[in-house]
Amino acid sequence: MKIENLTKKYYSKSNEQIIFDDTSFDFSNYKSVALCGRSGSGKTTLLSILSGLDIDYDGQYFFRENLLQKSRTSMADYRFKNISMVSQDFKLLEDRTIYENLAFPLRALKISRKEIHSSIEEVLTTFHLNHLSKEYPATLSGGEKQRITIARALIKEPLYVLADEPTSELDEETENQVLKIFEDYQNRGIKFLIATHSKIIANACETEYHIESRKLVLYRAPEGM
Repeated sequence: MKIENLTKKYYSKSNEQIIFDDTSFDFSNYKSVALCGRSGSGKTTLLSILSGLDIDYDGQYFFRENLLQKSRTSMADYRFKNISMVSQDFKLLEDRTIYENLAFPLRALKISRKEIHSSIEEVLTTFHLNHLSKEYPATLSGGEKQRITIARALIKEPLYVLADEPTSELDEETENQVLKIFEDYQNRGIKFLIATHSKIIANACETEYHIESRKLVLYRAPEGM
């Protein structure tokens, strides 16, 4: 996952706002990256670009050395095959149970009913949320919704998880539990890019980037890299 010469601007009638100005970065060799910066610095914008939801930018996006085309169809296919997202507003399906919310991405992959049930049982057990399988999102607390959103992102075991403040609704103890789960999934080969204000998350990630002066600045990386 690499972008070269990224420039991203927003326009209004009276104003041009530059979010990124000719910045390049390569996340390919990292297991987990914390993306830090002030509110409004561009963390969520970058996740939207990397997920293919935002294709209105200048620069080149490479995945496994292949240049990705800036078309909504090709980026949707790329996202479906390789990426799961954790958004701040959860995006749970309000008219479906938690079980059905977790089953949704697996059905899209045409996985058997038996495998879907097994995967849901596993991920609910991992997050200690088995008791919520028949509930609807409206009955859940913010912290429960956040953990279900993370579980839904992990259940299809993508290559990358792009997470936007994934523990903002959690207390410190639960945040540490979720980070341990992230570590377990990293051992399965899943890579994480996490936009965060949390020092706990930043310290838990092996690599840390900051957004400063419209650039991505590498603050910390594993030794030898």
